Amino acid sequence: MTDPKDNASAEVSVTVIGAGIGGVACAAILHRAGFTVDLYDQALAFGEVGGTITIDSFSLGVLQSWGLADGVRQYASDCSSIELRKMSGEFVRHSKFPGLSDLGIDVEGREGYRELFGIQRSDLHAELLKHIPAERTHTGMRLSHVVDRGDRAEAHFDSGEVVISSALVGADGIRSTVRRLFSDVKAKPADATICRGIVPVNVLPPGWPNDRMRRWEHVRPDGSSTNALFAPTRGGGHVGVDTSLYQGDLLEDLGDAPVPVERILATYPADTDPVVLNAMRIGMVNTRAYRLFDLPPIDEWSGDSVTLLGDAAHAMRPLLGQGANQAIQDADELARCLSRQENVTAALRAYETVRKPFTQALARAARNVSPEYNRHLTGTTI
Repeated sequence: MTDPKDNASAEVSVTVIGAGIGGVACAAILHRAGFTVDLYDQALAFGEVGGTITIDSFSLGVLQSWGLADGVRQYASDCSSIELRKMSGEFVRHSKFPGLSDLGIDVEGREGYRELFGIQRSDLHAELLKHIPAERTHTGMRLSHVVDRGDRAEAHFDSGEVVISSALVGADGIRSTVRRLFSDVKAKPADATICRGIVPVNVLPPGWPNDRMRRWEHVRPDGSSTNALFAPTRGGGHVGVDTSLYQGDLLEDLGDAPVPVERILATYPADTDPVVLNAMRIGMVNTRAYRLFDLPPIDEWSGDSVTLLGDAAHAMRPLLGQGANQAIQDADELARCLSRQENVTAALRAYETVRKPFTQALARAARNVSPEYNRHLTGTTI
């Protein structure tokens, strides 16, 4: 971690747009690095929706290097292996997750087995937010557009307020407003929807340890599928439960309205494992259907004083569990580049040069992961 008292970081002001996981990680890390950073979000209050996500040992190491990991670890639960079952409950296999290099990704020195941990998105978000001074967080600020003036960035908000800073980071998600500065590429809806919930650990049958992911799969003759995923979270005291739908009924007609539990259960076959049905009845209360989107590659995501981070730059499907991880790693690399480069423009160019090839490779790999996950488990069976 860089000591702000030992460098001129405080002379560089940074505006971060978007307070999802990427935005709060970026603001927290930049603050720890000694930069003057302000975080803006259009929501009236900071918060984070979503279910259980995975954070890997590499990203935990990044947070540790900035003194941000201790609070996160109390909520994280080991889930470094996956147990596959047919939707009826029939056991298929229990394996370690494939490494990134097994998926054809140049891991740039990150070879070897990665530990994975389940954590609620809201818990990770809240812990990172604690490391940002309250007076540096700003809600109810909807961004209109940004201007890159070369030696400074301007954030123009719908309220008429204009914020000027040395650098601006667009961490405003897959529908990024900041991204319009670089590209007119728009995210495209994928043939997939996810519904997420959380249940107490006692939904698991006696003798089932809450130390792994569990996935049930059902593929229909037409190629559509319904899948259930369980992942340990909140120190192992809870289980995150997901229903993922590929093709078929994607619940599009519901929009942002809560999904009736019976509508979710109707996507499962008649012989579904009772463990799954019970968990979905308990956990899928007031949940919503989240349509997945794909973001085509962007040729450039950094200017002289403006850059992108996380989903705004390289949104990826969740089957590799890398969205939050790559946003955290983006924030780490950005802070290091800003600390060691002679000016903001050089720092943003260096950051993009390092991060773009790896994140684009991950995004491609995530798009190619089959809902029939057993195809990817070529490693050791546990």
